[in-house]
Amino acid sequence: MTFEQKILDRIKSRHLKPLPKGYFKARNVALWGVVGVFVASLGVGVGMIIYTVRSTDLSVLARLELSASQTLLFSFPVFWILACAVIAAIAFINLRRTRNGYRVSARQFVIISTLVAIGVGSLVYALNVAQYLSRVASDAIPLYNTITAPNTNVWLDPDHGLLSGVIRTRDSDESFYVRDSEAVLWHVTGNDITMPDGYEMQSGERIKIIGKRTGDDTFTAREVYPWIVQ
Repeated sequence: MTFEQKILDRIKSRHLKPLPKGYFKARNVALWGVVGVFVASLGVGVGMIIYTVRSTDLSVLARLELSASQTLLFSFPVFWILACAVIAAIAFINLRRTRNGYRVSARQFVIISTLVAIGVGSLVYALNVAQYLSRVASDAIPLYNTITAPNTNVWLDPDHGLLSGVIRTRDSDESFYVRDSEAVLWHVTGNDITMPDGYEMQSGERIKIIGKRTGDDTFTAREVYPWIVQ
């Protein structure tokens, strides 16, 4: 029996039928769609990297009593860099499965996807989409807050020791209430709180606080500063 005959007999025995041409066209379109989605996601990841880097004040970071490993981790947007690497790998794998994907080299893919990702990422950052996504991730992913840097530009990240808001009532410099931008009323306490020389807190004033979250709406302060330092 010839090789060709063996193949024909196997096709008959397994009742194999040729797939319609439309199936391969639809599969190719779907794969390109998946590649597009992942490249767009890569752009969002780049936008998050831009946002994380620009919203982190390293001078404040050094004063939050972080360990050496936390300081190193928070100095780089590790979470989003790893996410971008995974997304890029998945996009490239799916690209190679398209009809003409084999013609695109890894180098060409890196150059093209990087340019697209930077463009999309810049737009995501400029439209404040990155800030919104960061807040959603912070609420929905418990691990996120432990591996991403505090948002020191916004100064509202109590899990990382940063709080800001308007003083509503003030019993003393060691016990007062602050309402943040999300309408949460915080009871702030502390002993020997560090403040700028000659500074006195006033009700109705907006302030920045460095300390530690101790409950759902309680915070222990170590340092307090006016929102605009003179």
